[in-house]
Parts: sequence; structure tokens; C-alpha cells
Amino acid sequence: HLGLAAVQSLSESLATSNSTLKELNLFQNKLAAAEIQSLAAMLRTNCTLTSLALGDNHPGQAVEELAAALQH
Repeated sequence: HLGLAAVQSLSESLATSNSTLKELNLFQNKLAAAEIQSLAAMLRTNCTLTSLALGDNHPGQAVEELAAALQH
């Protein structure tokens, strides 16, 4: 299971230097609101990622931020 530091590092990398990764599966990683917020921030700038699997996590209210990022 990924923790906040790992998700933040992954999100920062994907936000700034991703030109090849198209799918990311984070299913069942016990991600909570803070991790989901980090992923949402990444999605605002990442134009390459086309699939993000987040099933069976615990996003809480961060799901709204994630939805807004997907509309961007």
C-alpha cells in the first residue's frame, strides 16, 4: 500500500515529466483524501494519462476535487 509521501512523489513526477505513462492502477491502496488530492493536482497538468484506477480506496470529500480535475 502506498503512503502519502509515495503518492505525492508519484504525482509530482507525473505532473511534470510524464510523456509515456497512459494507465495507472492504484486499486486497493488504502488511499485517503490527502493522497487523492495529490492525484487530483497532478491530473490538472498531466495530459498523457488516460486511465486511473482508484477503486476500493477511501477518498472521502476529495472525490469532489478529483472530479473537478477530470473536467479540466
